[in-house]
Amino acid sequence: MLMRAVAPYLGYLYVTLVGWTTRWRVLGGEHMAALRRSGRRLILAFWHQRQVFFTYSHRGDATKVLVSRSRDGEIIARIMELSDIPAARGSSTRGFFAAIKEMSRTLDEGLDLGITPDGPKGPAREVKTGVVFLAQRLGIPIVPITNALTHKLVFRRSWDQFQVPLPFGRGVVRYGAPILVGAEDDPGAKAAEIKAALDRITDEADREVLLEPSFLDRAVASAVALLSTLLAPLAAAGFAAKMLLSPRRRLLLSLPVEWKERTGRPDSGALRVSPGRPVLWLHAASVGEVAGAQLLIERIRASRGAPSIVMTCNTASGRARALKVPGVEAAWLAPLDSLPTVRNFLEGVRPFGLVLIETELWPAMLELAFERGLKVGLANGRLSPRSFFAYRCFRALIGPFLRRIDRLAAQTEADAERLRSLGARPERVRVCGNMKFDLIQPPSGLEEARAAMRRLGWEDSRVVVAGSTHPGEEGMLLAAFREARRAHPDLRLVLAPRHVERSSDTAALLTRSGVRFALWSELARAEGLEGYECLLIDAMGVLPSWYAWASVCFVGGTLAPVGGHNLLEPAAHGKASVFGPHTFHTEASARALVRSGGGIRVRGAEELGEAFRKLLADPDGSRRAGQMALDTLRSLRGGVERTLEHLGPCLEP
Repeated sequence: MLMRAVAPYLGYLYVTLVGWTTRWRVLGGEHMAALRRSGRRLILAFWHQRQVFFTYSHRGDATKVLVSRSRDGEIIARIMELSDIPAARGSSTRGFFAAIKEMSRTLDEGLDLGITPDGPKGPAREVKTGVVFLAQRLGIPIVPITNALTHKLVFRRSWDQFQVPLPFGRGVVRYGAPILVGAEDDPGAKAAEIKAALDRITDEADREVLLEPSFLDRAVASAVALLSTLLAPLAAAGFAAKMLLSPRRRLLLSLPVEWKERTGRPDSGALRVSPGRPVLWLHAASVGEVAGAQLLIERIRASRGAPSIVMTCNTASGRARALKVPGVEAAWLAPLDSLPTVRNFLEGVRPFGLVLIETELWPAMLELAFERGLKVGLANGRLSPRSFFAYRCFRALIGPFLRRIDRLAAQTEADAERLRSLGARPERVRVCGNMKFDLIQPPSGLEEARAAMRRLGWEDSRVVVAGSTHPGEEGMLLAAFREARRAHPDLRLVLAPRHVERSSDTAALLTRSGVRFALWSELARAEGLEGYECLLIDAMGVLPSWYAWASVCFVGGTLAPVGGHNLLEPAAHGKASVFGPHTFHTEASARALVRSGGGIRVRGAEELGEAFRKLLADPDGSRRAGQMALDTLRSLRGGVERTLEHLGPCLEP
């Protein structure tokens, strides 16, 4: 008798000890948060096997729990009362309808309801229809919930292999998506749906807790995030000074307007997220990364129960591009990578998940995402040899972040191996291909380029299109162009610098070189255009349509040590690509093109001129090379579908 009186207090003290010494986190909490923000009451459903830890994790959580009328149930009810969790006494066989009446009254008290749908005597993990009947009678949703712990005592001979948590472990509390029960729903079918949901989140929690980061990983990640916070102002000042001394200095004029976004507090008017829907956050560096994610975004939004999608970008041009992507409801400049600014952003947007496009590893951003239980995925992941060397020097600092990313979709096997070697868990990394290849299609606006050729009198001319060029490359291109023009006097040049703001510098180079050129932006109103040998593209979005009319295509950022741009863009038009030796950002597509015969790699100005002459002298060979380039592009597609499949758990609330 004395033992039964003392047992609840001993149980309460023991559970308190377990809770104090267990490092645990919540996953899927946005489901509960959304329902509670809407003011709706709900039923929490959890397996009888795992109920003990909830008496700590849900203390004072405004939930009344159904507890059996057995003698053991009396002790459990007392422990719960000591834990500030009210209990309703009853079960599926004893006092169930009386308990329903009592639990119905709790709705007026502003309490949620808790029930073990397989309790008190089983069968284990089989949902009885009582919980379905309860939800139908009360008109409230059921939210499945579970927990998993690394340190626990399992009673193997009990009917459900009952678990008692042990101190000094790690744990996970995971919520599932709400399950709605209609008045006409079949109770048996709904019970099966609830069982499937509980089994799924329980299995997920068991896997998650085994992959929980170690104390050392957490300590290192926190220290790196703090260091990033301290360095963020210095980095911002250094960037501003660099911009002030560059030809792009006028971009600094927008800094006062952008300051709110950089500090994680965008204007409330910019927040156009649909109310009541979960929010998925995508982060991309700039225009190219945003474009690469476009089809992925479209597929996510086409799915059932699609979330609202918001984006952050490191550059203003990336943000502008993101706002044009169908399905993106809001886009901002990324906050500075410091704990206060990222925390401001997260508190304002409250996403359930974060998807990083390519390899954007920002310590404060990731640390707070993990801390808040966000699902984190990496899409289109890549690491060039140069980036890998830099990351490898700081492997001890990068590893703790990579190990905690839930899913990593790499572009190539080389990228996947580099991610694994830096610390990513092998079972979470998959080679999915490059999503940008799926995006490459013949663009609209071909007739606009054709009309420009007519205005220039180039209808019968052959054209070299040099796209995405950088300083140092234009001089080599002009030399190769002039050399090729000796044998082909009708040859013309279309030159498109990678950065539009460099157009004035490129124009000055053309003038010094004695090249007669027209500006794309002035073409419509210019007169007397015959005789021009070069067209300078000084606008964004124009280049792809010109590849369709090219006799020779050169892709820049490859003669200069930049790493290359989209080598496959000409292939969409059945054109071969000429490119330089520096393709460390695009090595997979460069190798595929060279291997198939759809690309020509050159080492400098002399070989560039030879490549031009070869393609111009053999039109049939040039067409065959273009077909090989198109076949290569087709073989590389499918990355979006594979990425969507691999990142699936990160894309769902």
